[in-house]
Formats: sequence, structure tokens, C-alpha cells
Amino acid sequence: MDRLPTLLLIALAIGAALGAVVHRRAVADEKVHGGLPALILHYLGAAVFSSALPAVLLTVFSGLGFLTAVAVGFSCFLIALLLLLAHAAVELKPRAAALLK
Repeated sequence: MDRLPTLLLIALAIGAALGAVVHRRAVADEKVHGGLPALILHYLGAAVFSSALPAVLLTVFSGLGFLTAVAVGFSCFLIALLLLLAHAAVELKPRAAALLK
């Protein structure tokens, strides 16, 4: 059995826990105006971003190599960027309307 999918699942589990903390803190600092889709996209972006470091560390320490670890970390950051850009797109109009009031 390949080790990489198992390591990514472990990293995503860690990221889900850390992402909940990051998401809760960010929402407490600044309100999300885009409704449930914006909240879900923000949580997923925070969870994937938070799983990047555990994924890289698990990949390096399991002996899969440095280049694999760099690719895994870059992939996590890219997926988090896409999720947070989608969050920003969903959040744009409701936030502008809420700030004009």
C-alpha cells in the first residue's frame, strides 16, 4: 500500500481540527457576510491551509523525499488559495452591501 494517501488523510484530519480553530478565530475577528457558502468555503480553505505543514512534515519524516514534500506543500497551498478565492468571490457583493449600510 502506498504511504502518501495515508499521510495526506492524517494531515487532512489534523488540518480539519486546526482549521476549525483558525476559522472560528477569523470569523470572530471579522464577520462573514456571504452566508453558508462563504462560511463553508472559508472553513475548507483554512483547513487545507492548516494541513500543509503537517502534510510536509509527515512526507519528509516518512522517507518519501524532499521533492515530494515540496510538491505536497505547494499543492496544499494552491488548493487553499483556490478555496479562499472562491470564498472571496461569494463574499464580494454581500460584504459590499453590508458595508454600505
